[in-house]
Parts: sequence; structure tokens; C-alpha cells
Amino acid sequence: MNFEISYDVRNRSSEREESQNLLAQESFSRPKKVESVEKVEKNLHSVSREVSASPEEVWKAIGKFDALSWHPGIESGKVQTKDCVTTRSLVAKGGSPVFEEQLLEQGPNHIRYKMIGGLPLQPEGTLKVESNGHGGSKITWEAKIDGADKKTVEAVTAGVTGFYAAGLDNLVKKFGKAK
Repeated sequence: MNFEISYDVRNRSSEREESQNLLAQESFSRPKKVESVEKVEKNLHSVSREVSASPEEVWKAIGKFDALSWHPGIESGKVQTKDCVTTRSLVAKGGSPVFEEQLLEQGPNHIRYKMIGGLPLQPEGTLKVESNGHGGSKITWEAKIDGADKKTVEAVTAGVTGFYAAGLDNLVKKFGKAK
């Protein structure tokens, strides 16, 4: 799947302001209900959902670094590899902001990446799928969010976990809730 966007790296400060504004918006940073948000360890926040589809079926739909088209908050994206470093640029619905992520690791049932642009911090994220033990799958999306400024960390955490919850809720709609 090919996505095309234009991105001007010279405009980082306005991009950061736009992302901070987006995080401040009630609909993005403070979802009405985010179930299963768990603080696993210091600064590690996890959102999980269980679906009725097999891990193989779910991973086929979400397991490629360039395949975030399943997320309802993403309008488009583009993946690039340069000097053995793979990055993706994602455009949120409505055309902004642009998020940039660097692939750190891709395994048979997980993707680990680092946010390198679009937010005032650089959280590391992991998306993984495993069997739930009942014929379905458990999908977990987690982020390690560090920073010196508590308010910034709280805003980014609220925005990221809300974004994760929206994506996983969309997968529950697609695959059906686990029994």
C-alpha cells in the first residue's frame, strides 16, 4: 500500500505547536472512555483489547509498519528507508499534525518504534498480538513516555493512550469482541 504526503522538515516549530494544540483538544487527549489503560511500570502505559479473530488473522491486518490504515485517526502515511533506518510519516485525519516514527524492531507478532517527530516528547511504542487462550487474540499497544515536565508527560500520555484506544476499539469492530 503506497501513501503519499508532502512534508517540510523546515517547519518543525509550527508542527510541534500544532501537535501540542491537538493534544490539548478534548476529543483527542481526553477520550470519553478509555478502558484497559494500565500503567505497567513507571512511564509505561498499556492499552489492550481482545478480539475473536486468530493472532495470525489480526497480525495480517496490522503487522506491517506501513499499515496503519486500520486506525480511524490516520488519514495517510508514507514509509521510507534510508541508510538502513526505516521511518514512517503519518498524517492525522483533517491533515495535521504529521507524526514521524522510526522502526526499532519488527518481529513475527510485534512492532516496536520510537516517535521522532510530531509530539513534544519521543515515546517508544510497541504493538503486539498474542493468543488470548480462547481461540481469539489479545492486542496490546503500549508506550514508554519519559520527560522532565510533568504536565507535558501527562498531556502526551493522555493523547497517546487515547489514540491507542481508538485504534484498538476499531479492531474490535472489525474482528468482533472476544467471547
